[in-house]
Amino acid sequence: MAELEPLAVGGEDHLVLARNRAAAQRGEADRPSLARPSRHAVEARQLRQRRAPAFRRRGAEQQRRSRRRVLLVAMVHLDDLDVPFRPEPRRRLLDEVAQQVDAERGVGRVDDADPTARLVDQPQLRLAEAGRADEDRLARRRRRVEIRFQRVGGGEIEEHVRVPVDDRDVLACRRRCCDGASHPAAGAEHLDPDLAVASHGCFMAAVTMRGKPEAEPGDRLSAAAARRIALAAQGLAGPRPAGPAGSRRLLALADRLGLFQIDSVNVVARAHYLPAFSRLGPYSAGLLDRAAWGRPRRLFEYWAHEASLLPLDLHPLLRWRMAAAERGEIGWGSLRAYAGERRREAEAVLARIAADGPLAASDLEKGRTGWWEWSEAKRALEWLFWAGRITTATRRGSFERVYDLPERVIPAPILALPTPSREEAQRQLLLRAARALGIATAGELGDYFRLRPAETAPRLAELAEAGALMPVRVDGWRHLAWLHPQARRPRRVSGTALLAPFDPLIWERSRAERLFGLRYRIEIYTPAEKRVHGYYVLPFLLRGGIAARVDLKADRKAGALLVQAAHAETGAPPDTAEALAAELRLMAAWLGLNDVRVDRKGDLAEALRRQF
Repeated sequence: MAELEPLAVGGEDHLVLARNRAAAQRGEADRPSLARPSRHAVEARQLRQRRAPAFRRRGAEQQRRSRRRVLLVAMVHLDDLDVPFRPEPRRRLLDEVAQQVDAERGVGRVDDADPTARLVDQPQLRLAEAGRADEDRLARRRRRVEIRFQRVGGGEIEEHVRVPVDDRDVLACRRRCCDGASHPAAGAEHLDPDLAVASHGCFMAAVTMRGKPEAEPGDRLSAAAARRIALAAQGLAGPRPAGPAGSRRLLALADRLGLFQIDSVNVVARAHYLPAFSRLGPYSAGLLDRAAWGRPRRLFEYWAHEASLLPLDLHPLLRWRMAAAERGEIGWGSLRAYAGERRREAEAVLARIAADGPLAASDLEKGRTGWWEWSEAKRALEWLFWAGRITTATRRGSFERVYDLPERVIPAPILALPTPSREEAQRQLLLRAARALGIATAGELGDYFRLRPAETAPRLAELAEAGALMPVRVDGWRHLAWLHPQARRPRRVSGTALLAPFDPLIWERSRAERLFGLRYRIEIYTPAEKRVHGYYVLPFLLRGGIAARVDLKADRKAGALLVQAAHAETGAPPDTAEALAAELRLMAAWLGLNDVRVDRKGDLAEALRRQF
């Protein structure tokens, strides 16, 4: 371990400022030359020399108590802070340094009870330079390595984190953590590896191995460019393809998006039919029915983002999830019992399907009906479905799922495909998500197929190291973004579409707000008098922006598409009503409705009514 020179320690304070002398000597050439030391600097140096023995004793004591403490360590250059070094009073000096870092880098908020204790929700690396952005020191952040930490005593748990290796000053801020659990790598500490020891996840950890360099952001994009990339990846950047949409186009879109989310609400059309209409225009819904539940089978049902229709080649990539469900590790709590004490009941249901053929829950037991009021037979069937022991053979008129054995539904060549490791499957799922989204944060990529953050972070690092994904910065985005190398970067977009609430372009609400400034919430379960925009609201995409949103209902008995409310978004183009009217006529024709009727609710309603 490199020698540490103490800088400042005071009383019971837990804020430790230390300079790595060896690293400073190695990198002296790239540090700004210092002028003649000020009086404050001389006095601070003298104070450090007097306090060195006490510093070492206190450090050893803190290590012994570290099992009930988590350190957040951030790299800073003390010379760059706008806080003068004064030997007295020590506590005030520590407070000012800590608050300066907080103010400029947002490391955390100050605990009123102990101003030196940082309360940090998500520990993140912060490189501080007074009055400037982090990017001003990007060159010093280029070189990173993977550091492996290992529990010191009491176990062999290892954590993998990524840290910089070329900064010399360390600001360590304490935060209390007494839950006794080992924290995932995503919440690991950032420290100078020459320091070699850090408190992490309620246990002491030491550096045991260094890995390969980590990818750094190699590009910077504007928010508008990121929005165009996202639209192009989703097939919404330009006009719809000419001519009728056949099964080939539909399956190509399923492959492009990776899934169609299923939802039972049928106010306009069921959710899985709408994304294809938004991108292909009028098409026969029977094409999707045959692909999903006909022969030959082209899609299959499983839990992906939510219940979804998926391309068959994703089946091997989701078998790890099926195996985890069979072990009772995932799934709703009411279903996990069938992986243990109630497994015999589920096996009996499986045996009956094997003997009698495809069955629905209503065939097994006349239980309660309703989305959340499941019978015991329905719960057993759903656990078998989670575990991959059965799959959906078809859907009945009420959209009830009919189950059968996978070998009688999914083509044999698909079932014969090798099962990848859990890690490889997750990497491939993240790549599919990145291809569908174009550009996205780690959270959005993981959310696409419902991967946990602890699973997403290491897989993204591996993909970046292999060059399969590119880390980039986007103006106005708080978090690092990941760009698919093959993502199109159009200079302009012209797409027009009505978007379903479960469309992959907007289903992640924070992403929709970041890309389009659209604060979108589903109000189906909101009491009517409290709804802002309506019951089943579809945003209207016009030339790269969300121009309006409309509350729609298909009145099939009257043969009309009802626009129950129409609201314009801030900055909507002048021709929004005209373009929206054309899209509504197209949707009505696709649904087999002869008329469009516009109510007077909403600030866009009158302009829209004049179009009909």
